[in-house]
Amino acid sequence: MKKIIFVFFIIIFNVTTAFCEEKEKKEENSTVKSSPFIYPAFMYSSDTGFGAGIAGIISYHTSSSKASTVQFASIYTEKKQFTLSTHWQHLFHGDKNRLVIQSAYVRFPKDFFGLGNNTSNENPESFTPEFIFARLFYEKVLINHFKIKAQFFIRNQSLVQSKPNGILKSPSIPWNTGRFDAGPGIGFLWDSRDNYYATKRGTLAQFEYFGLMLQDKGGAFNTFSFDVRTFFNPYSEYVFGNMFWLVDSRGDIPFYLLSMLGGSDRLRGYESDRFIGESLILFQHDIRFPIWGPFGGIVFIASGRVADNINSLFSGKYHTGYGLGLRYFINKKDNLIVRVDTAFGSDSKGTYITFSEAF
Repeated sequence: MKKIIFVFFIIIFNVTTAFCEEKEKKEENSTVKSSPFIYPAFMYSSDTGFGAGIAGIISYHTSSSKASTVQFASIYTEKKQFTLSTHWQHLFHGDKNRLVIQSAYVRFPKDFFGLGNNTSNENPESFTPEFIFARLFYEKVLINHFKIKAQFFIRNQSLVQSKPNGILKSPSIPWNTGRFDAGPGIGFLWDSRDNYYATKRGTLAQFEYFGLMLQDKGGAFNTFSFDVRTFFNPYSEYVFGNMFWLVDSRGDIPFYLLSMLGGSDRLRGYESDRFIGESLILFQHDIRFPIWGPFGGIVFIASGRVADNINSLFSGKYHTGYGLGLRYFINKKDNLIVRVDTAFGSDSKGTYITFSEAF
């Protein structure tokens, strides 16, 4: 507990220092341009059905060439799923450092397909989780594009409704009724991307570690991840994006914090959280191109799997999804977009409408 408090104090200290430095810099150059985009939100996906609400994004510039952004969304779907989320990214000192604060309240009836890499979507089990989530991280440049990241994670989850005697009630599903988890993390990364939401060029290579040591019941767990993304812009608005993602978790981890594949960002074409395991590997490839004016297009393919341990990831069945989509540029200068993707898996398909690229 003392270690957690100490790490959190260091994060707050660094963020406060950065804000003070930013304030001094603003006094030298106080030009700040904002670009709000707020609208009624209508959506559809195979996981949610039709939904409606309000969403928006506000972009602004301080001393940075890239845009800082505040995103928010409040959505209610025909499946009685409610999400209220915020995402604030503030850039400091010519893009060198950044602060990100994410938060969400979610009450979200959904399907549970079981654990493992070979789940079927023929007869999923419905359940309703409710949780509050928050994540704060601060990235600081050490040299060139090499950065260190300090972060803190909180999630408090409970099970509102589930099928009596269903597979979710099995003792093999860890912490199926939910619990409170929190803890610090650290990351080291090389990040030369020109944009965080719809990258055109640059590379991200990131190693992250989370030690979630604070629980209201049960034990702690650790999660390691390695994430590499490369983006090439050889001609005009054409972009070739590639992603490799490797995750491994160990300890007393709830099933809903295990590694997951499926949904709008990771292995499009499969149901949300279709494949769940302690370890994960994923490859994704995008080709993004202009169409006309503020509209663009994309074709993509992805392949991945989950397993009980990292040694089992490199053999066995891989799941592949592919598809195409449209892009609308809210702000072309800052590459802020709304995307619509349609994707196909081996036994399923999905349609997704959201902000930002999948990676």
